[in-house]
This record gives sequence, structure tokens and C-alpha cells, in this order.
Amino acid sequence: MSLRKVDVAPRTTGPCIRCGNCVNACPMGLAPLVFPAMARTRRWEDARTNRVLECIECGTCEYVCPASRPMVHSVKVIKAMLRKTSAAKPAEKPAEKTASV
Repeated sequence: MSLRKVDVAPRTTGPCIRCGNCVNACPMGLAPLVFPAMARTRRWEDARTNRVLECIECGTCEYVCPASRPMVHSVKVIKAMLRKTSAAKPAEKPAEKTASV
């Protein structure tokens, strides 16, 4: 099998046109169109609220996106930053149990 130049050439990314193709295609029922903006503006907790950790990074959203938005890359960046910030926070100590008398 051989690939044509058009098959391997980088695609030009355009602005999101809010078509909803990515939302309709997502097998996890997520709204991938919000993740690139959240990654760009470093809104890690907002992304968590929008269930970014449930993304399986299948790439379906990017495949159907007419603007070629980098949604999977954004998800990977957000997940990495959430891991990094979670690791930086000190672990909470469990409450001490007092002996019943």
C-alpha cells in the first residue's frame, strides 16, 4: 500500500465553525470542540468538569472536523497538566480514628 502526498501532508487548521460534527461523532458523548480553547487558556479544571478524563483519544472528532482542529492533542495536553498538578498537590492525610472506649 502506498500513500499519496495528499494523504500524509499536514492539514491546515482553521477556526472552529461550531458545526457539531465532533460532538455527534464522539463515542463517549463528550463535546470535544471545547478542549482546544481550554488547553490554550490553561483552564484545566474546566476541562475536568467537561469530562476530559473520559476521552479515549480515538481521534473520531478530528476525523470528522472540517476545520481540522487539534482536539486529541489538546486532550493529551490537558490530561498531562491535570496529572502534573495532581502530583504537585500534597496528599491529604486520612482522618485519624479515635479508639472507642
